[in-house]
Amino acid sequence: MLSKKLYRLLVVLIILGLVLTACGTSVQGTVTQTTAPAQSEIKRGGRLVFARQSIPINLDPVWTDSNYDIWLMQNIYEPLVRVNINGTGIEPALAVSWDISEDGKVYTFHLRPNVKFHDGSTLTASDVVWSLMRAANPDSGVWNWTLEIMEKAEAVDVSTVAITLKAPQADFMSLLAMFNASILPQKLVEQKGEKEFFMLPIGTGPFKVAEYVVADHILYEKNSNYWDLGKDGKPLPYLDSVLVKQVPEGSTRLLQVQSGDVDVTDEIPFSRIEDLNKDPNLSMNLIISTQSYYGWINHNNPPFDDVNVRLAMNYAIDRNALVKTVLFGNGQPATSFRPMSGVCFNASLEGFPYNLEKAKQLIAESKYPDGYKNVLVTIASGDTLTRDVGTVLKEMWAKIGIDIQLQEMETGAWYAEYDEDQFSMQLGGWTDDILDAQQQSEYMAVSPAGRTGWVNDRVHSLAESAAIELDITKRCAMYEEIQKIFNDEAVEILLFSTPFRDLLRKDVQGFNQISLGWFILRETWVNR
Repeated sequence: MLSKKLYRLLVVLIILGLVLTACGTSVQGTVTQTTAPAQSEIKRGGRLVFARQSIPINLDPVWTDSNYDIWLMQNIYEPLVRVNINGTGIEPALAVSWDISEDGKVYTFHLRPNVKFHDGSTLTASDVVWSLMRAANPDSGVWNWTLEIMEKAEAVDVSTVAITLKAPQADFMSLLAMFNASILPQKLVEQKGEKEFFMLPIGTGPFKVAEYVVADHILYEKNSNYWDLGKDGKPLPYLDSVLVKQVPEGSTRLLQVQSGDVDVTDEIPFSRIEDLNKDPNLSMNLIISTQSYYGWINHNNPPFDDVNVRLAMNYAIDRNALVKTVLFGNGQPATSFRPMSGVCFNASLEGFPYNLEKAKQLIAESKYPDGYKNVLVTIASGDTLTRDVGTVLKEMWAKIGIDIQLQEMETGAWYAEYDEDQFSMQLGGWTDDILDAQQQSEYMAVSPAGRTGWVNDRVHSLAESAAIELDITKRCAMYEEIQKIFNDEAVEILLFSTPFRDLLRKDVQGFNQISLGWFILRETWVNR
């Protein structure tokens, strides 16, 4: 584990990269990866075949909240600024530069000249204004809250956009780099209508959608007018096309990669990582991620209304054993609700080290000294990871008199149960959508506080102050205090963080999945 001083320095360097520069760091997102060839060896052309459990079902960036949609959108659309290819900072995209007023409320963006949409039309400031106002519209989409700080967006001239905020907000640039802030061609959307447009959408990204068959495949073809250059000095992307196939069965996807019918697949079972890593024809990549897992608990339902029970259940978990058993060693025990790879992670927290005697004592001091029977724990149907986690937790918690009953639910019903606060406990995960601590801190500790019903005035005050604090050291200190209070009151059950797992044929180079989960394919190529 990094020392707190060294970790703070790393965080400061990352955030300075977000706010002040367009340059990414040399930190890589992959834990294991093949050595990159020299620039002169890069081969252009060819098709990458990518098999996934599901292909995108909604290509409208303001209306989808599915990772199967979101994680591939960055290849079709682009925002004003983007997350760099290493997933470590913010850099220019459709805006080549920007100015921020002294009061932190007016951002003036200077658009990159001669950027073309996939249909050949030219990007203008009016497209930017229309797209951002659409994304911020309270009646349009599920992500409008990310841009609610905007008071207005105006086209100063054909290549300049001014955005005025209601108040300064420290994470605004990170919010502008999100998928829902992607820029669309206003005239074309209005001419075709949204339903027709998003069946074969148009963006400015490195790939355009050539074919789209729901529940079967989506074909991306090279955008020959793309503005960005590769390491060889020529326009990106390197590939001619990317075919994303829907292959629901995980074992089938693995066989297809092993046979060479498919080049890449993801979501590799933890139990298969070791043996797949031995195959000389394959690369097994473990990606540093912001993905963490929790026991989501409702404090309005007993026994979670007692902090001593919540603390006891946390201390009764042997997380090292859990990681070894369920993840086959490919993960990290959680010590905070923030992932270790996330901005403003509190590295000084020890979390809840396994202590069965302490857990028993806490139960004895609770208002349920004899434990509690038939605690309903729900998991999404087909989620084998959380099913395995639940099985192990059932055995661990039985030792302190907490008897849980596992129940699988159809995924839609499982989400509805959570959204309507009808659950006692659910097992599930979280992945950051932005390179900032505010989104998760607000969600977990303020509103909706993970649907726990938990309220803490000090945490609310810290979150409000952190949202407008531009000094990264002071800002991180606030988020670190929120994490400490969260642990002190055992707001949720902390479990572990996991890497993303991608399996590639050896001849696939430059395949990028960043810590937010996004697949960035503009620099991907095949050595054949």
